[in-house]
Amino acid sequence: MNWCKSLNNTVALAMNNDSYLSFPWFTSHAVLLGIFFGALLVFHVALVRVRPLSSIGWKRVDYIWLSMAIFGLIGATTSIRTTVAKNYLANLGYSRIQGKFNFIRLTAELGIKETGCDDGAVGSTSPSLPV
Repeated sequence: MNWCKSLNNTVALAMNNDSYLSFPWFTSHAVLLGIFFGALLVFHVALVRVRPLSSIGWKRVDYIWLSMAIFGLIGATTSIRTTVAKNYLANLGYSRIQGKFNFIRLTAELGIKETGCDDGAVGSTSPSLPV
């Protein structure tokens, strides 16, 4: 009886503690916006005030940030595809298992052979047997 009471206390404690359901601090929108504006300020001061870039330098910066944006889009797309594929395969697997189970259940209930025909049944449209 003592272990049962201990288990109930553990379950109650786990139910009241929702910290495992919250996201890490670095996934907060406010933190991400803060990092973005902080980086924007640092790069503005470094590339405009302290050491101004020439026209060619700004073109290089454009190529760099566009390349980083493409890598970010590829990463986001891969993440989304992974999530969708996991859900799709899980649902597909469940449907296939359910379908096989229903087939086996109906086969057992109705006594149906897997081939669906009798071995000795010959009709007018059956091919001739080799002699």
